[in-house]
Amino acid sequence: MSLTLPPPPPTVHRLRVRIALNEVEPPVWRRLDVAGDLDLAELHEVLQTAMGWTDSHLHNFFATRDRRVPPILTDFDEEEGDQGINERDVRLDQVLQEVGDEFYYAYDFGDGWEHAIRLEEVLAYDDSLPRARLLAGARACPPEDCGGPGGYADLVDAVAPGPRTADERDLLAWAGDWDPEAFSVEETDELLRLTLTSMGGSAGVAASLRAVGTGFSDVLTDLVDQSRRAPQLLAKLVAAAELDLLDVPDPATRQRLMHPWLHLLDVVGDGIALTSAGWLPPAVVSRLATDLDLHEPWMGKGNREQNFPPVKLLRLTAMDLGLLRKRKGELLPSAVGRRLAGDPEGMWHHVVASLPLGRTPVETHAGALALLAVASGEDPPDLIRRWGSDLLWSAGWATRADHLPPSHGAVLEYARPTWNALRVVSDDDPLSRKRVPEELRQLARAALRRSRLQVVE
Repeated sequence: MSLTLPPPPPTVHRLRVRIALNEVEPPVWRRLDVAGDLDLAELHEVLQTAMGWTDSHLHNFFATRDRRVPPILTDFDEEEGDQGINERDVRLDQVLQEVGDEFYYAYDFGDGWEHAIRLEEVLAYDDSLPRARLLAGARACPPEDCGGPGGYADLVDAVAPGPRTADERDLLAWAGDWDPEAFSVEETDELLRLTLTSMGGSAGVAASLRAVGTGFSDVLTDLVDQSRRAPQLLAKLVAAAELDLLDVPDPATRQRLMHPWLHLLDVVGDGIALTSAGWLPPAVVSRLATDLDLHEPWMGKGNREQNFPPVKLLRLTAMDLGLLRKRKGELLPSAVGRRLAGDPEGMWHHVVASLPLGRTPVETHAGALALLAVASGEDPPDLIRRWGSDLLWSAGWATRADHLPPSHGAVLEYARPTWNALRVVSDDDPLSRKRVPEELRQLARAALRRSRLQVVE
């Protein structure tokens, strides 16, 4: 059977549509007003944001549930040699024309998510309104790769109050703090606004950044400019980071965050002779561990830098920040380090001006993503796991051998210099946090703004 579509109507209208996941209980749905002349490739971006998916899998639109009728093709389908109508050439008002009309959006063919899109009302077009806006909805999007409707049902059972089986405990450990009832119309509509802007590519994302009203670091601007394949993901992460907030920690908190590097400069003084292997002397390691209340109990006495990560990270990040340098077997303060010794405010400005860290562009780009994840405040490890590979790939970074997106492990390795600096000022590894303290979010935001040198009390 072939697919035929009517021509677009002569007048553009706004279409009120309801999108619901099929075969899912309790129901997950959204209601939107959408411009009728939106093409289906654009509608795909709108649906991904409105539902809460991460665009990590293939998709198709179907004009009917009869699967003998071929789907509307994506660019990927055409690259694979399929013949038919491309979604970029189909307008929404060609598949939804009368109230009650319905068509279907399939996402992640492994999990098998099917969305029913039903036309509820035809409204007059108003060009003062966004081309798509969210009006209502219920319940969180299922987690990616959770196993489709059946896996979703298992997750809902697992989070329900009451005793849990071993399998349900494993599911909860995998899903983290996912809440099936958590959904905000306001927050999702704001993400949708950024998604609409980002549909124009990296230039659209740059415009959305400028619209926030403050400048951004050269690294973040460069990352935006280079993004080609997934600018909407970057726009979502920027929105979650709330970079328009100009808050910074209070002076006492800034001093506490900078204290580890300031204390290291005090201990180093005019210079320290390193061991023959190039490590800090055991007495210095013990002093730093005691003075800074650093703990790694499984590492023995904590007097060997090579076996005591907290002190090692402190020294390495101080060198990455240009505060210390090695010369002829000694660890010496740099000119910057001498100038900043005993100056917590100066150290704050220096650190936020230096982040993200890295010796290569891919390291600084990965560091910028790490800062965005921390600034978002919610589960940085999961954000990097879900989006890091695609975002670096969208900026042109790929594996050397087969030109595939960098792996999750590679993204973390590229971001390591920046993660290490965040670990120094954090009570524990930010990679292990589900929720980030506000002062760490403020540090990350400050580092991502060009206006970061201005302290706002």
